[in-house]
Amino acid sequence: MYPRLVLLKQFLREDGAIFVSIDDKETANLRLLMDEIFGGVNFIASNIWQKKYARQNDSQTVSTAHDYVLAFAKKIESWRPGKIERTARQLNGFSNPDNDKRGVWQSVVYTGPKNRSERPNLYYPIRNPFTGEDVLPDESRVWGCDATATEQNIADGRLWWGETGQLSKPRKKVFLSELADGVVPDTL
Repeated sequence: MYPRLVLLKQFLREDGAIFVSIDDKETANLRLLMDEIFGGVNFIASNIWQKKYARQNDSQTVSTAHDYVLAFAKKIESWRPGKIERTARQLNGFSNPDNDKRGVWQSVVYTGPKNRSERPNLYYPIRNPFTGEDVLPDESRVWGCDATATEQNIADGRLWWGETGQLSKPRKKVFLSELADGVVPDTL
């Protein structure tokens, strides 16, 4: 495979990439070979694809349902993947229960992965407009935006408390019309 991969690298455009399918037993060897030819810094991902949907009950060990696809760029700084069209399942979470003029949206959590001691500026009250109650985030998961950004989100009508204000914490409205077309591919 070595001479073939060297030749294939020469044929790639500067913003090109190569994807090589391999089974589990040879993945490590191929990765070493491709690291040498393409350079480890040009490694994109080790993808898996499901090649079988039924178990091999006659297997002596484990039923293998997937193979690997190793991806390397010729020059990682030049390579960018194309976006993939959103599936019906990904679009399923979008609706417009409050008839927002900006169109369909989905709500996402309004907290971030930091705790109060890590980000004390993200621990502040937000007033629920339905109940008038000031709500604080959990100490282990503070708000995802500072108070200034939250005020802007409130002014823009982007905080969602549920149709009747029943949610204990706000969620942020993300409008489909404001998202980039498609999604970044993943490794599955």
